[in-house]
Formats: sequence, structure tokens, C-alpha cells
Amino acid sequence: LGLAVLFFCWMGIIIFAKSTEGSQRFDSWTLALSSLWTFFTTANCPDVFIPAYKSNRFSFLFFFVYFVFVFYLLNNVLLAAVYDKYKSLMMVDLKSFWSNRRAAIRRAFALLADSEGNVTEEKWVEFFEMYCNPDYGGVGSNNAYNRARSVAVFRVLDVTRNGTLSLDE
Repeated sequence: LGLAVLFFCWMGIIIFAKSTEGSQRFDSWTLALSSLWTFFTTANCPDVFIPAYKSNRFSFLFFFVYFVFVFYLLNNVLLAAVYDKYKSLMMVDLKSFWSNRRAAIRRAFALLADSEGNVTEEKWVEFFEMYCNPDYGGVGSNNAYNRARSVAVFRVLDVTRNGTLSLDE
């Protein structure tokens, strides 16, 4: 994008060398770069091309080609590169999230499990009631409802139906 803008600055300096537009907007590299960057980025773009258009209507072709090339082609390439980088960073973050989640589940299970590596229904109900307790950040305050819900969740998780949960379940 920067090289294209510099190329069009060079072209503008050459094309508008002996015109009023050249003395106003394309007298030096910094002035040309500032004018074309303003034309590309802001709503003040008519301020850049109207004086040249008034003196020579064919100067519109220069600004039109510049605008189409830079705005519609290169800007989309830049946007695609930014999106691609964003997507790759999100994939890294997502992998990190799932890895951290698995590690947290293993640690939590290790805290709940007995010496044989299983979580009993009683331990699960005790954990679930504490998890739902509003005093500890939970949202439910009805202990009987939370107890029934914890038993129902335990039975769904206990695939082997042996009354305990293993890490594989």
C-alpha cells in the first residue's frame, strides 16, 4: 500500500509539475504524500482533486485510477492480511483456551476424586450444592432443587452406572 502511494506521488509530481495543482498539492514528496494520503483516508478528498479537475478535466483519470487501485484493490489486500493474522491469533487463543480448560477440569476432578480416582455421588452432590450456593458465587438458592438437579446431572454423567464418576466419563 505504501509503495503504491509513493508511486502515485511520483506520478502526481510528474503530471502536475507545471500546473497550479502541482504547486498546491504536488510541489514536494511530503506534500504529494500528504495530499494522496488525505485523498485515500478522509472525506476531504474533493479538496485534493477539485483544483486539478477545474484546470484540466483529464486529471480526473489520475485520481480515479489512484482511488480504484489503492482503495478497492490494495485496501482489500491489506484487510485480508489483517484478517488472516487475526484468524491465526484467534486459533492460537482457542487452542490455549481448550488446553487450559482441560487442565482445569483435570485439577478440579483430582480435588473431588477419592483415593481410587473416582467421584462418588455424595461428593458430587456436596460439590454441586456449593457450586450453586449464592454465598459462593452461584445463582440458585433452593437447596432441595439444587440437590435434585445435582443427582440428575450425576446420573447423566455416570455412563457406566456404577455410582461413581471417572475422569473418562
